Amino acid sequence: MAEADSIRLSARAKDLTGQRFGHQVVVSYAEKRGAATYWHVRCDCGNERIVLGASLIAGRSTRCRNNCPASTARIDESGNVYNRLTVLEYAGNTRAGDSIWLCRCECGTLTKVARGELRKGSTKSCGCLRARSDGKCTSTEYITWKEMKRRCYNPKNSQYHLYGGRGITICERWRTSFVDFLADMGPKPFPEATIDRIDNDHGNYEPGSCRWATRLEQGQNTRKVRLLTYNGETLCLRAWARKLGITHRTLSERIARGWSLDRVFAPSEHC
Repeated sequence: MAEADSIRLSARAKDLTGQRFGHQVVVSYAEKRGAATYWHVRCDCGNERIVLGASLIAGRSTRCRNNCPASTARIDESGNVYNRLTVLEYAGNTRAGDSIWLCRCECGTLTKVARGELRKGSTKSCGCLRARSDGKCTSTEYITWKEMKRRCYNPKNSQYHLYGGRGITICERWRTSFVDFLADMGPKPFPEATIDRIDNDHGNYEPGSCRWATRLEQGQNTRKVRLLTYNGETLCLRAWARKLGITHRTLSERIARGWSLDRVFAPSEHC
């Protein structure tokens, strides 16, 4: 901006020089009319004009005229990354003529964002960052992914000795990409779902070896849980107790007495 223009531009007015608004780029400061600031802009079609700064910022002015040829010459944003958003494909236009793009957030959520919002950085995520002041995603799947990595690779984590300390690891695909983790696991079927390794003794975190489970299901799939197989069916003691309609204590006492499985699972037996 020229020195004379800098003097005329109010100290409180934001310098828009070089910024893009839709199909228009601000070339320079134009003038002050009362409290309003005007800017010299150039449209992608080559047409130049003077525009009220407030109209640019509010998104009311994105092209030089309704039939502007630039509005039909769409710039392909596919594959571009803006903050936490990766652009996937074109998804239409706003009423003002700005293109809309389908994006995938780092948390895995799909959202539609106008091109101007992406380029200005006014939209940085699907909305999952709004409730946080520390810039961290808050989707439950993302939090599960972060915690999974901490207990496998951070010796300071309180559960490291049960995971990383036992040699449990995360496959490279999941360890380096939350998007790939979510694509393989899918969204949680219910908010309280936890990630559960199907083989608790030898399984790592990788596709085909994990599932979303209830806390009860996960609690039954631990090294401390005793599993019994009877008539081709394998369940933990508590699950067998519920299935047979007897108490867990009764079932445990029968086993402690050294009874045969046929006798242990007989509902009519009494300790």
